[in-house]
Amino acid sequence: MAGSCPSIDNLSISNEGSRALNDIKRIMQNADILQKAMLGGTLVNALLSDKAIPMSFNVNMTDWQTLALAVKSVPGIAQNRIQNLSGRMALRTRGKENVFWKAMYDLCMFN
Repeated sequence: MAGSCPSIDNLSISNEGSRALNDIKRIMQNADILQKAMLGGTLVNALLSDKAIPMSFNVNMTDWQTLALAVKSVPGIAQNRIQNLSGRMALRTRGKENVFWKAMYDLCMFN
């Protein structure tokens, strides 16, 4: 399911990236389909919780697989909004954060 997703150690998210992740969180919550029972990995826990998104974390295969389940659970229009937001962030970032946003944009977790 997440075969082509990169592992990213010590990923630091910029302020703009943190706002984008919070936007993704709102998109998923507003879709009202996200199952809170799906937990696993720092990124997914951050997207599911009411706590602030951490400024630095690791993204591994478990994160991508669990995120795939979460994204699959929202309607197609919400998936498109997540992909569009990720594409804009891929254009605005560099380094590890850019690798993360490109993977999100490419929906690597579904390849």
